[in-house]
Parts: sequence; structure tokens; C-alpha cells
Amino acid sequence: SDQAQRLVELGESLLEAGNPRLAAGAFRQAQALVADHAGARAGLARAARAPTSGGAADERARRERAERHLREGRRHLSGKRFAEARSELLQAYAQGADEARPLLDQAQAGLLAQRQEEAASRQRERDAARAVELVREAQAARDPAHARARFLEALALDPGNQDARAALSQAPAPAPAKPPAANSERRELALDAGQRHASRGRELYTKERDLDAALDAYFQALHHFSRADAYDPRLPTAGEETQRTVLELGAILRDDGQVAFANALYRFYGLDPKSAPVVRPPSDPHLVVEEAERTSIRRAFGGVVRFEPTRAFDSLRAWVRKESPGSRIRIQVKSAIQPGFPPKVLAKGLWIRLEDRERKTISAPRRLEFEGGPYFRIVRVDSRGRVVLPFDRASTFDAAPYVQQAREIAKELLKR
Repeated sequence: SDQAQRLVELGESLLEAGNPRLAAGAFRQAQALVADHAGARAGLARAARAPTSGGAADERARRERAERHLREGRRHLSGKRFAEARSELLQAYAQGADEARPLLDQAQAGLLAQRQEEAASRQRERDAARAVELVREAQAARDPAHARARFLEALALDPGNQDARAALSQAPAPAPAKPPAANSERRELALDAGQRHASRGRELYTKERDLDAALDAYFQALHHFSRADAYDPRLPTAGEETQRTVLELGAILRDDGQVAFANALYRFYGLDPKSAPVVRPPSDPHLVVEEAERTSIRRAFGGVVRFEPTRAFDSLRAWVRKESPGSRIRIQVKSAIQPGFPPKVLAKGLWIRLEDRERKTISAPRRLEFEGGPYFRIVRVDSRGRVVLPFDRASTFDAAPYVQQAREIAKELLKR
């Protein structure tokens, strides 16, 4: 990077000025930014060969400075203050503390993730602001069909919008619209768009396990089905598609702990929450990763808890689809709960099973326990409740060896 090159040039100047210790610090900072920077590597070698002055006292002072920066860097890192940690650890590394390097990598990764999350948060805020505008427009609308469409658009942008949710819980079931004239072409376009969004929602939920994106797609589908029904309510297809989508969406919300919202959705579409049939989206045909203790974890927190899906086994899914399309691997993520205020969730292990979808059989679980620990799973809080991050992002946990073992176990089961 440009910054690394500037540090190398500074190091060269310091060497020429007869200060190899400070030059080495500049070269180390450049190397911290670009690990294989040839100029930094060569500069460090020259600085090591250059004569130094000051003796033992200077060396002792340097070590003390390095330890101080290292200590501060660790403190900031444990508090997830990644920018401050990066600054301190760069100083420690420049003073010769080689143990700062892996910590510096953690700080840089954390800072990148933090900035990505901030960017995503800003986008969510923009979507939420637009959703508020749509809710206000819906509240001012005299036409119930128009109001319902605006509420659904708001929920598609921001599924957590409390005003739109409240409208769903308070509004009566929609009465059939009386369009001024049937428009079959527009109706078919809206129906097709709704079906595509519903299909995408199923795929996002069952294969990619991206709940927020799936909710967005499902609400978009309902919005388009509502438009299709308004163009010509005499034809039954839009109503049938709407009911199926509502039932699937309600099942997803209930599985995710959002029971009150699911019940409000059922009532809004004229369904009794107590007697509505359970219609879940079809499971992924090749790989399912499940949270074994999701119910216990929700009970421990006493509120809405969602689970961010892992992407650690995506390559295994593709392998199963190619090598054994009639089989499905089921992986259960095992966790434990540590009581407290709030409780803590610990990653414990993985259970791997093979399901033969053609013979309708399932194997006994192969158990893979995580050694060492405890490995605390990260729990975040947003406007809709808590989010438990995937097991492979647990603090201080190197998940890669266990993910590889799980893949090998799955492939071994498939070869039997």
C-alpha cells in the first residue's frame, strides 16, 4: 500500500541519518501493513546489520515501551476497540514485539468487520427511514388496499418496523377489492413477480439461511400478490399463492421466536393463529445445519433470539449435491448455556448425521467435541432482539480444524 511504501522511505532516511533502531521501527510498521513487502524486509536486514549506540539502557527502554504498547493493545482488543488496538499494536511491533503480529491481524480483521457492519447499519437506517415514510403514507391512505400495499412495502424494507407490525396486529382481514376494470396483463406480471420473490425467499431461508433477506423476499412476494389480487380478485391463483406464502412466512417467524408477529400476520390475512396449518419451506435437500439448543437459549434470554447462519459448510453442500444427490447431511451445532445476567452461550461441538432421502433412513450421530475452551459465542443486540453469531465465530476459537473434521466425517458416512 501507499502507506507501507511511505514508511519504507522513512526507514531509509532514518538509516542514512544513523538511527537504525527507529528505522527498524518504520520498516516493521510497513511490514505490519504489507507482510511480504520486499523493501521493508530488506530494510530490516540492513537495520539489523547497522551499528547501534546506547547499549543496554536503550534496549531496556525499548522493551518497556514495547510491553506498554502491547499491554494497551491487548486491553483495547479485548474491549473490541479495534482502531485503538491497531494503533497500539503497530507501536509494539515497531518496537520489536513479535508477539504483537497475530494480535495486529486480529485487530485489522475486527476493524474491517466493524466498518462493514457500520456500512450495513447505515443502509438499514436508510431502509428504515424509507419504511417510516411508507407507513405514514399508508396511515393517511383512505383506500384499505393502498394502505395494505404500503405496509407490506415498509415491512419488505424493514421487517422490524414496529408501526407496520402494529398495523398488522390491529387491522381487520382485508375485504376483496373491487377494481375499476380487470387488467389481466398487469395481473400476470404482478403474479409472476410474487412467485419469483416467494421462490427466492424459500431459497434464501433453506439454502443460504439468510433470515433477513428471506423475510424481505417474502414480504415483497406478498406485496406483488396483493397487487395481482387488486387487478382482478375473481381469479383464485393470487389468493392461493398469498395464503401459502403467509403460512410459510408465519412458520419461519415462529421458528425464529417471533410468535406475536407471526400471529398478527395470520390475523391480518384472515387466518386463526391457533388453527392455521403449519406449512414450512422445504428443507435444503443436501445439507442442513441446525442449532440443537435454540429453544433452551431463547428460554434463557427470555425474549426474541435469532441465530445467524454459518457459511462454513457451503463447499460440503456442493460436494453432496454432486456426489450423492439422494442424500442429506444434517449437522447439529451443540451449545451450552452459562447462567448470568445476561446468560452466555458456549460452543460445545457438532453432531453429524447422514440422511438417505430415498430410503428415508438416518444414521446415528457422529460426535465431534470442541476441545479446550470455554468458547463463548458472540451475542449481538439489535432493534428486534438478540442475534447469536455462528459457532465458527466464537471468541478465541479456531473453528477451521473442526470444520475440516466434520467434512471428512460427512464424506466418510456417504462412502459407506
